[in-house]
This record gives sequence, structure tokens and C-alpha cells, in this order.
Amino acid sequence: MLRSKKTYRIPDVLLCVFKYIPYHVVALLLFMLWTALLPAFQTLAVASFVDNVTAYLAGNLALRGVFLALFCVLFFQFCIIILPALNRILEETGRNKMGLKLQIELLHKRACLEYHYVEEKESWDLVERITKDPSSQFISVFFNAMNLVSLSVTVFSILLIIMRTAPIAGIAIIVVAIPFCGLATRSGKENYGLAREGQKIQRRYQYLEDILIGRDTVEERNLFSYSNAVGKEYDRLCRKSFQIEKKIQRKSFINLKSGSVVTVILAILIIAFLFPSFYEGKLSLGLMIGLVTAIWNLVQSMSWQLSEMMFAFAQSSEFCKELTEFMAMDEKSGACVLPALRNQIKIDSVEFRDVSFCYPGTQNYVLHNCSFLLERGKSYAFVGENGAGKTTIVKLLLGLYEEYEGKILLNGIDVKEYPYEELKSFFAVLSQDFVRYELSIQENVFLGDVNVKDENRMYDALIKSGLEEMISGFPDGVSTELGHLKENGTDLSGGQWQRLAIARLLYADAQINVLDEPTSALDPMQESKIYNLFHEVRGDCLTIYITHRLGAARIADKIFVLKDGLIKEAGVHEELVQLENGFYREMYESQRAWYE
Repeated sequence: MLRSKKTYRIPDVLLCVFKYIPYHVVALLLFMLWTALLPAFQTLAVASFVDNVTAYLAGNLALRGVFLALFCVLFFQFCIIILPALNRILEETGRNKMGLKLQIELLHKRACLEYHYVEEKESWDLVERITKDPSSQFISVFFNAMNLVSLSVTVFSILLIIMRTAPIAGIAIIVVAIPFCGLATRSGKENYGLAREGQKIQRRYQYLEDILIGRDTVEERNLFSYSNAVGKEYDRLCRKSFQIEKKIQRKSFINLKSGSVVTVILAILIIAFLFPSFYEGKLSLGLMIGLVTAIWNLVQSMSWQLSEMMFAFAQSSEFCKELTEFMAMDEKSGACVLPALRNQIKIDSVEFRDVSFCYPGTQNYVLHNCSFLLERGKSYAFVGENGAGKTTIVKLLLGLYEEYEGKILLNGIDVKEYPYEELKSFFAVLSQDFVRYELSIQENVFLGDVNVKDENRMYDALIKSGLEEMISGFPDGVSTELGHLKENGTDLSGGQWQRLAIARLLYADAQINVLDEPTSALDPMQESKIYNLFHEVRGDCLTIYITHRLGAARIADKIFVLKDGLIKEAGVHEELVQLENGFYREMYESQRAWYE
């Protein structure tokens, strides 16, 4: 229902809500209309009751008329009690129903975004804001609009009654309401700007709060005793956020009180205008009491409700702008399509030919005229300092970025000519921030190839990864739940998680395996063991190792040394350590003690 290339405004969001939950919207609109007319109904009901009681006491009316008027007053009170509860039920069921549909649509959009949005902080903050709880935001826009319409209907219905008896009083309300709306709108926008600033600080101190009380950080929190230091920063940010909130509340209070003074004076003037009509007999006692009550309630609600509505209106307008920006973000074609079936095409060679690349929004080239050739059945290690461009090579190879100079070829064919779902099927990647899925062991492994669930292949991958003994010690075997989500969940050691990730990689049975520093959290000796394990079981696929530690690189058939975005040196370990003034030799000498 949402369209990408469209400027979203409040009416567009309202139309989306209607399309998602039409029956709820109709019911809510009927509730809103009835609620908006209640003040006018109350005015007439009170007027009728007072006048009928007066007439009955004067002997001019039967008791039946009094009971009928009393019934109207009681019916009004019943509506006041029951309508909010029914409204909340409709709101919650509508929110949940719409949330299911809307969340799927927006998450699909999020999953299909071009990769550079993930790495751009401002863009990703926008994505997080829009997709965090979209149904609440859409519903909020809807109710903001409904409340504004409701207040307008209430004002209009009361004005109709007032204008019939005291036109000057009605005109006075209109004259004061117009500038008051403008003031409330400006105040709402100012407060929203302050609130946006406060939200940025809140995200930061909420993150620090997770560090201070979170389960994942408990070990390091006790080990390093950083709670006091982090707590001070948390306290500083909280105070800063509270100061902003205080400023918002102060501005709102000033606007509220200044508006209240104006509206109280207005109410007194309007009531004063009504008295001549009352004395002249144009107004009955009941209608006079009803109008005084209605006017007093009306101007009071305008003094605070209108300001809140304009603040909400500013929020709705900003949300529409951000929704427009989010929906306009470019999508990666085929990003949400499942990978093609594995091994349909054999990849015999991978070539970078004079590839240059700089990240979007920057002018510094991470790779500059970078060229190399990789062949099937061999393993290659890319080494270099942090920032040399090692991981960038992987991102380009996987098709995450396409705006580069030069050519990237698979089997001599430009990588851009492959459908993305086919390109995804060629690779299996194990990165340094691999995910520890809190699923069962077998579900963890099956994620390596979502097209196939082959138990024999799964067991083979687990055995090759050295996890057979560990699994045999679990009562539930491969059905053992991992993590802490379930009561019977089992946690693994760091090394066991590493091996499980390798099992997932092996289960993928891809043409090209990429290990992008997946063992960076381990010590060099453990890292070498993990790489040697994979080297022994990798088969005849093409393997790429990305690392800045050279103990793992020694097992590769060929090593490429990256520096300043270029392949500075290439060869086997024994050749590279012999190069005089070689960069690899310098790196290896600085790390030699790690492996001896």
C-alpha cells in the first residue's frame, strides 16, 4: 500500500490507516462524532432538565416531562463513562491488526534497502525511527487528526447554539480562536524540535543503561568495575535530557497559563453578553445554565487541548516527512529474494581488474586500481592493517556496493550481469561479527542454506567442525536450544560458537567461502587452530581469508598484501618474508612472538 516515490502528507497517512483497518476507522469516526457532539447534547439536556423542573414546580408541566429530561442527562453521563472504554478497545484492536500488516511491509522495505544506508549513521537512525513501532505512529497521526476534527465539531456545535441567542459572543470566540490556533501551532513546532534533540540524548543514555544493568555486560562490568565511570556519564546525559524536558514543560506551562488567562477573560465576557438575553427572556434559565457550563468547558479545553493538539500535529507533520524520506530510499534489486539453488554454476575464477572505490558521501578511495586473480580449489589470504581495504573487497564481491570503477569478474563475466539471487548463492560468509542465534543447534546450521534441510549434510558439517563430542553430551542432541530465551537453553563457549558458525558455513556448500576475521575476538593461537580446522575440511571450493594477523594467513596458497588500497605484495609466506623492506615481512616480524 505504501509507495516509494511519493511525498507523504497527513491525508496520505490517514488514507493508509483506512486501507489497513477500514471497519475500525469507520467505528472510531462514529465514536469521535458522537463524542464531539456530547457537549452540545449536554448543553441542551441540562437546559431541558432545568426548564422542565422549573415548569413542573410552577404546575405547568407533568412529571413525565421531568423524567424524560432526567433520562437525557443520565444518558449523557452513561456516554461519558462507557465511550472512552469502548474507544480504547477499538484503538488497541485496530493498532494490533494494522501493526501486523504494516510491520511486514516496512520491514520488507528495510530488508531491501541498499547496503550503504546500513553504514550511514543518520540514514540508519531514520530507518530505526520509522520501523521501530510504525503502527503506533500511524495510529497517532490518525488520532491527532480525529481529535482536531472532534474539537472543531464541538466548537462548531456549541457556536450554533450560542449564535442563535448571542451572536456577539459567538463572534468573540471565533476572533480569539484564530490567533490562539496560530500561537499553539508555533509552540507545538518549537516543542517538537526540542523533543527531537532530547530523543538523541535519550538513545545514548538508554544504551548506557543497558551496559549498567544488562545481562550481556555483567561479566565485564564486574571484571573492570566501570559502573561508576559509566554511571557518571549516564547521570550527565539524564540531567541534560531532563533539562530539555523541563524546558519543554516550562514553555508549555507558560503557553497554557497565558492561554488560560485569555480564555477565562473570554469566558467571562461571553457570559456577560448572555445576561441581557436572559433578562429579556430570550434565554430560559436552563439554556442559560447549559450555555454557561458549555462555554466554560469549551474555553478551558481550548486553553490546553488545542496546544497539545498542535504539538501532536507538528509531530505528525515531521513523521510524514521522515516517512517520505524512508520510502524514497533506494532498494537493492533481488535483496529479499531467496538465493538460487547452490552449485548450479561452478565458479572457476574471480578477478578484480583495476577496481577503485570510495564509500558514498566520501572522496577518499579505499581501493585504487586494485587487481588480482583467484582460482577455484585454492585459498587466498588478504592481509594488511585496519582500513587497508580488506573487508571492502568482500563487500564489492558480494554486490553490496555497485558504484565502483573497473571490473569485477566471475568466470570472466561482470558480476553486475548476474541476477542478485544467483550471486548470493555463490558465496558463504563468516564475518567477525557473526550472529549467535538463540535457536536449536540444527536450526543454527540450517540457516547456512535456507533452500534445503538435509540432516545428513547437517551432521557432516557438525562432525567436520569438531562438534560431534559436544553434541553427544547434550540430552537433546542437535535439538538442544541455545542461549537464554528458553528455560532449557544451553550456552556455548566462545570457541564452540565459532565452530558452530563454521558448521553453518560448511552446510552452505557454496562455491566461494569467505572468512572475514571471524576469530578476531580469540587469541592468535586459537585463531590459527580455527583457520587450520577450516582449511582441512573446506573441500575444493575457492576460499578467501581476511585477516590482519598473519598466523592464519600462512595456510593460504597465496597471500595478497594490501596497503593504501593497492596490492603491494603477493606470494606465499616463505617468499614474502624474504622481501627486503617488505611490508608483509615487517608485519610478520612484529607478530612473530604471538605464534612462538
